Amino acid sequence: MMRYRENPYQTKIEYFQSGIWPWLILGGLLLAALFIALIVAALLLPPLSLLSRLDPSYTAVDLGGNTLRDSDGMQMTFLPEDVDRPFRVKITSVPRNLFLEGAVADNLLNAASSIPAHLVMKSPFYQIQRRGAAPKRVTLAVPIPNEAEPYRTLDLYSWNGEGWVWLPSRVIPAEGIIESHLDYLPDSVVVMQTHALNPNVAATYLPEQVLPDNYRDATLEINPQGLYLEAEGLIAGTPPILSSDLLNGAFVIMPTLRNWSDDGSVRADLIDNLLIDDTARQRHVATIVGLIQQNAYGGVELDYRGIAADLRPEFTTFLEELRAALPAGKRLVVRVELPHQLSGDTWDSGAYDWQAIGRLADVVKVPTLADPKAYAQDGQMAAMLDWAVGQVSRYKLQLVFSTRSLEQLTDQPPRELGYQEALAALGTVAVGGGATTAGPNQPLELTLSGLPAGAKVQFDVDSGLYSFAFPPDAAGQRVIYLENAASVARKLQFVAQYNLRGVAVQNLFDADSDPQIRDVIRRFLDLALSPVEGQHALVWHVKNQEGGLIDEQIVDLTSPTFQWTTPAAAGTYQIIASISPNRNPAEAMPLGTISVVVNAP
Repeated sequence: MMRYRENPYQTKIEYFQSGIWPWLILGGLLLAALFIALIVAALLLPPLSLLSRLDPSYTAVDLGGNTLRDSDGMQMTFLPEDVDRPFRVKITSVPRNLFLEGAVADNLLNAASSIPAHLVMKSPFYQIQRRGAAPKRVTLAVPIPNEAEPYRTLDLYSWNGEGWVWLPSRVIPAEGIIESHLDYLPDSVVVMQTHALNPNVAATYLPEQVLPDNYRDATLEINPQGLYLEAEGLIAGTPPILSSDLLNGAFVIMPTLRNWSDDGSVRADLIDNLLIDDTARQRHVATIVGLIQQNAYGGVELDYRGIAADLRPEFTTFLEELRAALPAGKRLVVRVELPHQLSGDTWDSGAYDWQAIGRLADVVKVPTLADPKAYAQDGQMAAMLDWAVGQVSRYKLQLVFSTRSLEQLTDQPPRELGYQEALAALGTVAVGGGATTAGPNQPLELTLSGLPAGAKVQFDVDSGLYSFAFPPDAAGQRVIYLENAASVARKLQFVAQYNLRGVAVQNLFDADSDPQIRDVIRRFLDLALSPVEGQHALVWHVKNQEGGLIDEQIVDLTSPTFQWTTPAAAGTYQIIASISPNRNPAEAMPLGTISVVVNAP
């Protein structure tokens, strides 16, 4: 019988088999559990976030779009063309009192405590959460809260995790909503009532102008003139030399770059060519940055007019490039042109994308309307500002106006006039009927030679403007609008009414303007804004042969005639007409003199 030889490793193999298999089995189970955990994690964590996708509180938005409505009435609309890929979205409304008391999630505690002092929360905090792809656009309709008047100063804001961000919007009182069209979906939205900040005043400056004494301690933005856009992106002109008062005062100096001349001619070709030429545009950006750095300016103001409407994207691109190139802390100020009103609340801004400009610029300057009728209650000026504060944050908007008067001729663009030239159109002293010889105790009517029969001097309460309307002739109708303290005060009221940033005043330091205007602007800086009545008056003086004053009458400028009865004593009498901005004879500007001879009886 054959005997098998015992394997000397048999015991070790049996020991190995009996000891390792449990560990192999346990390791396999652990690997399987780990694999399953990884699969579960992949399903639960972003980007899949399966639980969130299955959360019934989220609403699906597919390629057909959708509209969501919160229980408080807040509504979000996604049109089909705004959705490239499906996603899910959720609105959570946090009551205002709970939000302000801090009864919110930890990630929102900082939001409640960070509301600026000039904003007052009026609505719930509408939190918006999204799962999946981002939409291209969204329309928000937020209910106007109760006790939120005045509606014109309501804004929408969003908390982005770091700060409160203004949202473009439109208040629609008839529908009880504030509507916002956005090219992104914000994380939240809140209705805020706004309050005024200390007003800002910008003023143009020419080398020959003198800073008034009561402005030496004022905080102003000074815009030196004299720099012009040149071909190939270059800048023509020389920065004006600033006086020591300006260099040593509390002023922010920002020169104006423009493509138009004082005579009103606009070089639209220069800006249009710049916008379509990448090399010229880059050169212009570099030249602007160099100008600011070499002269230690606080920034730059761009006043480019007549841009072709189809170059709207190119102008925005130029501003984006300039904004990116400006050194930190330097301001970008952009003056836009007046938009064209298409309907009651719809305006066409041409080449100027106000929303884009508002995001890029620190200040957006908006011209005021010239037509006095625009200043009527709820008139065109109010309609334009209702639209404007929905395009650009009201705290960036400055109204632009000039201290100079305007002459309007039929079918002609308006022409600026100095104060004295505008008043000179009234003429000098004239006697009704033309006779300068009269008997004693004879009634005479004295008037102004520039006001023939049919001419009218009127004061418009809504705009604060005086108008001198002359009879039509072969050239058409001629009207002069006299800019004065009352009309300037009326424009300043819009700043207070809409809580705007302030005003930009052209020719503020020009000596040839109503002297009361600078006082009104100075009081505005001191937060002492109040309505100003039209107080322009004609001051009539009658002097005898010895120069003694024998008669004085002060009449409103709208009733410029002087009814005078000649004295009983024979002699030559001087009738002097002067115009005063405040009915004060001591501050009157002479218009002319005429001699009247009174014959002996």
